[in-house]
Amino acid sequence: NLLFWNDYYVSLKFLSDMTMDGEEQHMFLYTGRMDLNGKTVSVYNATNQTGDLNVLGTFHIEGSGNLNVYNHINTSSATCSGEALKFTGTPTHHIYNDYLQMNNATAAFYGEGATIILDGDFIMSTGVFEAPTACFSIGGDWNRTAGTYTDNGTIKFIGQDATFYSSETFANVVMAKDSGYSLTIDYNGDIVVTSSLTLTSGVFNTTLAGSLSTLCGVALTANTDCDNPISYVNGPITRSLCSTSPTTLLFPIGKSGNYRPMWLEPEQTTTEPITYTAEQFEGLPPNHCVPSDITCVSKVRWYRVFRGCNCHDINPITTVDPIKLTYCSDDGVSNPDNLRVVMEEEGCWKNIGGTGTGANKGTISSDVKFDEYSDIVLANDTNCFNPLPVALSSFTGTYRGEVEYLNWTTASEINNSHFEILRSFDGSNWNKIGEVKGAGNAQSNKYYSFQDHNLPEGSSLVFYRLRQVDFDGAFELSKIIVEDLSLAGTGGPGMKVFPNPAKDLIVIETRSRTNEHFVVLTDMIGRVVYEQSFDDVIEINTSLFPTGVYTISLVELSGGQTSHSKIQISRD
Repeated sequence: NLLFWNDYYVSLKFLSDMTMDGEEQHMFLYTGRMDLNGKTVSVYNATNQTGDLNVLGTFHIEGSGNLNVYNHINTSSATCSGEALKFTGTPTHHIYNDYLQMNNATAAFYGEGATIILDGDFIMSTGVFEAPTACFSIGGDWNRTAGTYTDNGTIKFIGQDATFYSSETFANVVMAKDSGYSLTIDYNGDIVVTSSLTLTSGVFNTTLAGSLSTLCGVALTANTDCDNPISYVNGPITRSLCSTSPTTLLFPIGKSGNYRPMWLEPEQTTTEPITYTAEQFEGLPPNHCVPSDITCVSKVRWYRVFRGCNCHDINPITTVDPIKLTYCSDDGVSNPDNLRVVMEEEGCWKNIGGTGTGANKGTISSDVKFDEYSDIVLANDTNCFNPLPVALSSFTGTYRGEVEYLNWTTASEINNSHFEILRSFDGSNWNKIGEVKGAGNAQSNKYYSFQDHNLPEGSSLVFYRLRQVDFDGAFELSKIIVEDLSLAGTGGPGMKVFPNPAKDLIVIETRSRTNEHFVVLTDMIGRVVYEQSFDDVIEINTSLFPTGVYTISLVELSGGQTSHSKIQISRD
């Protein structure tokens, strides 16, 4: 341990590197001056990682060397020229765990090259923190509940998952998280960028209440390849514009690993700041009516754009041209000449034009002017050549009177030729037993049914699935449903099990009301996974069961009769 204390002002100049490496090493700095002299001073234990630097008084760190500590606790008050903890020169201050500032402490960094690397959390409850002019890298949570943070350079987010709990304004922000990790802006926090925003690696998780925004003139740099979602904003991002000249604004937006950058080029009539907010959503878009020149609206993903203005009732936009969207292989674009951009206007989709740059992957820019933003989605013109897939919302089966009744529903259909009904008795070998014509293109719910009258005598367990076939021959398979025919027409001991297939819950309802039953569930290799006594009805939580087919055995205790059924657990 190294201690500076008493009322003397101590000056320490290092002529060589120094490492304090042992059990719980500490450096207590009550007062004085440390000249790094180009050397590295380390306070840590490489195994236990428990060493720390406690600044309890006025202390200056000078020179161009490196100061490495595991935990930094700054509790001093400003007593010397206003700085209790003062960094001059070009040192690199590496804190391997957390930085904690309290008791009205002050930390200040001077010089053009001073940097901080903080692997842990930044926790500040009072005092003043004046950031270095070079770079402040942080890998943990950011939590400033009080005090003053002065930004002088670049804030760089590194490491793994972390949360940003405060509202801060930064000049330059770099997202450089480890691959696959993110920074989540808490719903009480905001990050405002005034100079530059660079997305290198990692994801910003945002909401409208925990926002990321850029002011006028901010340079935004990000990868724009939709096949490489290495860094993007998962949620809304807001950008400001203060120009009457057409200016292209990049919005690096994505959702759940799917990245689709967007560009806007507003034409403003005012130089007062106007904000533009964009967000990407996965799945079905809002259900707006479809105009006659549009037949197919994508059900893969959609976008929402809106603007805000403090321009005193001045109409800030007369025309807007264009909106530029990105598409990749799962957007289903095979004929870019028929691709269009549509935007909601008064409850209907409006065709704002455009043509795709290529099949499967490319961009499309609208070419019809408009004066408001709203919901936006990819679409097809009068010919529905791009798949923009069929949305199957349900598929169920019921066995009655030696006939299997199959029913299914689609929420929308694009390029849908027909459905093929497939049947299996072992879940592996499938045969086509029928075909039902599809609606082609539809923007509302469609209902279908099929009856299987040709079940072989003695059949017990039967599997069904659908093959949905497009006009161009492309197809997609539905989930599998399982039907147990052994209960049909028993009229005595037996049960009703639903839903089948199940996901998180099954309900067993007995047909004999004896109020004395015992149920056992076994998996495909005969292991008992659940057993319980009950009266007439029981609900079983299946959320922790592995997917697969299970046997349900129901024993009527008073009569000694046993019934069996099959249930499929599926997460599809």
